[in-house]
Parts: sequence; structure tokens; C-alpha cells
Amino acid sequence: MKKIVSVLIVLSMSASLFALPPKIKQDQYMQGLDKAVESKNDIEVQRYLKKLDALKQTYKLELPARYNYFKAEISLENKKYKEANAYIEKYLDSTGDKGKFYSQSLDILNEIEKRLKITYVKTDNLMWQDEVYTKEENKAYADGYDYQKVQDWQGAKAYCSNLNLEGHADWHLPSKSELKTLFETRAQLVNIVTERYWSSTVPTLDTTDAWSVRFDDGNTNYYNKDSFYYTRCVRDEK
Repeated sequence: MKKIVSVLIVLSMSASLFALPPKIKQDQYMQGLDKAVESKNDIEVQRYLKKLDALKQTYKLELPARYNYFKAEISLENKKYKEANAYIEKYLDSTGDKGKFYSQSLDILNEIEKRLKITYVKTDNLMWQDEVYTKEENKAYADGYDYQKVQDWQGAKAYCSNLNLEGHADWHLPSKSELKTLFETRAQLVNIVTERYWSSTVPTLDTTDAWSVRFDDGNTNYYNKDSFYYTRCVRDEK
């Protein structure tokens, strides 16, 4: 029994050696992050950022300014422009024009501004609407009511018919095949929500439904036309 107690005491003491204070863990991870950035090891950069995210969430730490800069870079690479903007603003708020990454931060801000101004993309002979989906539209989708680019099927058709964008007024709701093609080349889109989008295609056997395409896995299915889904308009450039 004494041996068991001794072993438990030793194990407890060993564990306490690894239970470093959060600030020391923060410094450890930041040092690892700096080295990963310097060596351009993207996998290690993301690994240390995840560790720092968890540390920040658990202990409510205020991480060094450069953490926000690195988070902005990753968000920009992942096309999360609003998130990137929030991180770069935090970095600049805390460092002003004296920060190590001040010049690069301005480049990121310029890139974000350029990306958020994009309203369309082109694929083959098609011109696609590519405007920002707002938080109000996301709420409408979640709660099931119409608001701008979130509509039931008839509303989606009317929205596209009435759209005037980039000097063009001949927009329409895309067919299922057009949406599927866009899904396959979705990497070029700036503004995208990984949810369902209406198509203009109606099933032959049940005209009360219409086909939709989900933009996380490309799944196609038909739903009642009274459902509320996202809308993305298209026009023919032939």
C-alpha cells in the first residue's frame, strides 16, 4: 500500500511539473509560431495558432499583437475577409505604425477592400453575381423568412429578374446544371455560404418543388417552393 501511495505522489509531482502557468505556455507557443513563420512552415503555423486559440479561450489571455496579424493572414488565405479585417484592425490598434508588420498589414487591408468590392465572377460564358451575404440575410436563412438574397423559389426568380448589377439587367435564376458547374469551380468565388441555393429547375413529377444545390458538398435535392434558401443570379454572356 505504501508503494502505491509513493508511486501516486511521484506521478502527481511529475504532472505538476508539466502544468506550466498559462503565460509560460503562451510564450512557448508564440516562440514556436515565430519560428514556424520564419521557416514558412504553414502546417506548424496553423498548429501553433490552434494551440494559442485554445489557450486564449480557456484562460481569457490577451495574446501579443503579432498573433492577430498571423490570424489575419490565415483568414485572408481562407477567403474569410471580414474575419481577416477584424484581426488586422486589432493588430493595428495595438501597434499603430510602429508594428513589425505595419507595411504588410496595409497590404492585407488593401486586398480585403478589393475583395469585398467584388460583385461578380465569370465562368466560361456565364457571369455570376458574387456579392457579400450579410448577417441579416444569414439570419433570414436560419429563421426561415425572405430578405434580399434569401427567398422562397418564386421570390428568388423575381429577385434575379429585377436585379440590376454592373450595368446589366438580364439576370436570371440559374438552372440546376449551371449551379452544379459553379459548385465545381467555387474556389474562384469570393462570397459564398455553404448552404442551399435555389435553382430554376423543377422536378418533372412534382412541380410544387424545385431543385437546389448545397454548396458544402454539392448535394442536389428538391424541396417545396415555399422553403427559404440563398439566391445567386447569373447571366449569359454569349
